[in-house]
Amino acid sequence: DRALECVNRRAFRPDQLDALLQRNHRPTPRNAAVSMMPTRCDPYFRALRVCTKQATTIAASFAIVLVLEGSGRVRTATATIPAPRGTVLLVPFAAGDMVFEGNITALVAIPPAPDALAPVEFDQ
Repeated sequence: DRALECVNRRAFRPDQLDALLQRNHRPTPRNAAVSMMPTRCDPYFRALRVCTKQATTIAASFAIVLVLEGSGRVRTATATIPAPRGTVLLVPFAAGDMVFEGNITALVAIPPAPDALAPVEFDQ
């Protein structure tokens, strides 16, 4: 019961729902890793879409990586892991920066941003 206190089970107004959607999450050649979530989600969790044909680095963080398309490898200070489509990795912070190499499209789930604003209440 206690855990359910954090769940909002009321219907969202269209403007509240729209605020949760990130519509421009396509990586570009200049930015191979982009957030899949609106900035207001940063106090809770972050999800990055990584699309790369050249090495792309994600700063050290606890992470869950799901390779959606392509093939390559994920390199850290402690290991180099082959990463074909369907690969799921649990990366500890201690592994250091993650470098995505090859032709990979991946979803990278990471903890809240340390400098994120305080959590937002939708009932306000």
